[in-house]
Amino acid sequence: MVPVPVEHVAAIQAYVRWSGLGQRSSDWTSAEVVEFANRLDDRSRQLLVLVAERCVSVRPLSVGEASTIVGCAPREVLGTVFELNAAVVAAGGPMLGLAPDTGPRARDSWTLNMRDDLARLVATAIGRGVDETPSEG
Repeated sequence: MVPVPVEHVAAIQAYVRWSGLGQRSSDWTSAEVVEFANRLDDRSRQLLVLVAERCVSVRPLSVGEASTIVGCAPREVLGTVFELNAAVVAAGGPMLGLAPDTGPRARDSWTLNMRDDLARLVATAIGRGVDETPSEG
């Protein structure tokens, strides 16, 4: 272990919180998820739940499909994803790992993903719950 100079401690702690290093969904309780979600605007909350439920049910969600469902442009979906990650970390939660799976395809076809443990926690706390059987298609 390397000592951190006192003037860099805050920056290092912020990075560790942001990166989610060593955090599990158990570091964030259902009550904290509900409290966090209650502070979100409707579109952000809807997107958070939508991505979580799709990840749990193993049904891919493209940026284009998400934009149609929540009623905004694909660019707004991507901005909301960025804002949600930052807001969760600022609230003391673990990094969601909510991110588009990019590639050479058009931005609208990127797939939104979330860490499985957090997707289950979010879906259970503020979504419709978790069906333990993945959907067939």
